[in-house]
Amino acid sequence: MEETFGTSEKKLNLFDKVIYLLTQPEEFFKVVRKENFSSPFIYLIFVAAIPTLIKICLLFLGVTLPGNDSIGLILGGYAGVIIITFVLAGIFHIFAKLFGGSSGYRETYKAYVYGFTPSILFSWIPYIGILGLIYGVYIFIKGISFLHGLPSGKAFLVWFIPVLILGIILLFLIIILGVAVLSFLTGVYSQNPQNF
Repeated sequence: MEETFGTSEKKLNLFDKVIYLLTQPEEFFKVVRKENFSSPFIYLIFVAAIPTLIKICLLFLGVTLPGNDSIGLILGGYAGVIIITFVLAGIFHIFAKLFGGSSGYRETYKAYVYGFTPSILFSWIPYIGILGLIYGVYIFIKGISFLHGLPSGKAFLVWFIPVLILGIILLFLIIILGVAVLSFLTGVYSQNPQNF
C-alpha cells in the first residue's frame, strides 16, 4: 500500500509511512485525513507485526521477555493489540465528541492507531518503551487536534480524562482485592495461628 505525502508527491510504502509519522507527525495527519478506514487498519497489522516477530525471534534464541515466554502468548498479544484498538478508539471518540470534536469514529481510530505507533513498536524494550509511550501520547494529541478540529488543550483532555478514569477504577479494584486478600489471610490466621 502506498500513500502520497506532502507537496513532493512522494510515494511511501508502509515502512516509509512509519518513518514519516515518527519524524513529521503534524504533516502526516494533514494527509491521512483523506484515508479510508482500511488504511490505518492495514498499517496497524504491519506495525504490530514488527515487535511480534522480534519477540518470536528472541524466544527462539532463548531470550524471554516478561509475559512473552511462549509463542501463544506473543501471538495472543498481537491479536489483543489489533482488537483493543477498536475499543480504545471508541472510548477516546466519546470524549472527542464531548469536547466538541467535529469528525467521526474513523478519524479517532486513525489518531489512535497512528498516535500509538511508537508505543507499539518500542513497548517491548525496557525504558525505551516508556519514551515511546510518551511520544505516542504526543502524536495522538496532535492527531485528535487536527483530525477533530480541537485545540491542543481539549485534545489533551480527550486522552487524559479516560486514562484518569481508568487509573481510578484500577486503583479501586486493587484496593478491593488487597482488602479481600488481607481479610482472607486474617481469617485463616485467626482460626489456625499455630500453622504460621
